[in-house]
Amino acid sequence: MHETNHQADRLSESVRHVRHVFQCAFFINLLFYLNDWELYGQPHFYLGMVARTVIVCASLAGAVVARNVQSF
Repeated sequence: MHETNHQADRLSESVRHVRHVFQCAFFINLLFYLNDWELYGQPHFYLGMVARTVIVCASLAGAVVARNVQSF
């Protein structure tokens, strides 16, 4: 029971931290888009951009989903 109460008390803070981590990952990977442009013209450029887009979308989706968390 003590652990359940502790988790319930800290839920909002934990969710806030998780959202901040996903938001930081989103913005950092947006910056990596700029770095990836130096590979333009290389054979693996488009594959790298697709992979980076998936990571950016997953980070953004994680931030959105974390907002709706109601319990552990």
